[in-house]
Amino acid sequence: MKTIYFLLLLSLTGCANEIMKNNLTVNDANENSKNESELVEENTKATNIHGLKVMTRHSQKFGNQVYVISDSYSEKNVSFYDDEGKKVYSKKTVGTPINLSKLKRGIYTMEIVEGDKTDIKEITIE
Repeated sequence: MKTIYFLLLLSLTGCANEIMKNNLTVNDANENSKNESELVEENTKATNIHGLKVMTRHSQKFGNQVYVISDSYSEKNVSFYDDEGKKVYSKKTVGTPINLSKLKRGIYTMEIVEGDKTDIKEITIE
């Protein structure tokens, strides 16, 4: 099982170079401006997930996708919030891609929960 996860990680790492070429960008919540929703300000004190990586991919066939992986191969609950702090989409994943076709253009805050650990990222869909 660890071998499969490692191979998946290696294949996704190649996608990381495509982030800047595509319509998606991912930023740490700590780098955001002070105009963020209260959700981000509350959770910046939360314990970070060890080895968390958020990678995006765009393809003609599948559209915009995001992969959320970490050092522990366990289930993550990923929630997307709009610029007003309203939850617009939520999905559970264990390394599988999350299809973002349901989200409109804009800046979203991702809340990633793995067990008792929480991390916040920002994603821009153009």
